[in-house]
Amino acid sequence: MALQLFGLDHVADERLGELPYGTMRIVEIASAVAAGPDLLLLDEASAGLGPEESHALADRFLALRNELGLTLVVIEHHVPLIARACDHVYCLESGALIAEGAPGEVIAQPAVIQSFLGRSTAASGGPAR
Repeated sequence: MALQLFGLDHVADERLGELPYGTMRIVEIASAVAAGPDLLLLDEASAGLGPEESHALADRFLALRNELGLTLVVIEHHVPLIARACDHVYCLESGALIAEGAPGEVIAQPAVIQSFLGRSTAASGGPAR
């Protein structure tokens, strides 16, 4: 069931070490889900994943919540994933809370933009060079 939820049923008979890194990361998360937790804690779940894989992971997080009623606590730097998959966000910088609330509200705050995108981005509206 967990592999199907993550769209990985085609790798069920593969050796984990022979899978691409991104797929291996998703299989690790699926295996944690297979244990049947009520609460899943994930740290940097999208590490090593490309943008498309991260977007798909956000969809899987939503499916876990909607289909299994699973609560997720995710520590993550990939802002689009968090904005897509989370109901409530706490944004920390060096261990201090700099913003809290709905994802759209949090990612629009200047302190969050400066912390995650850099000063030149916040000032110019474009990416740092």
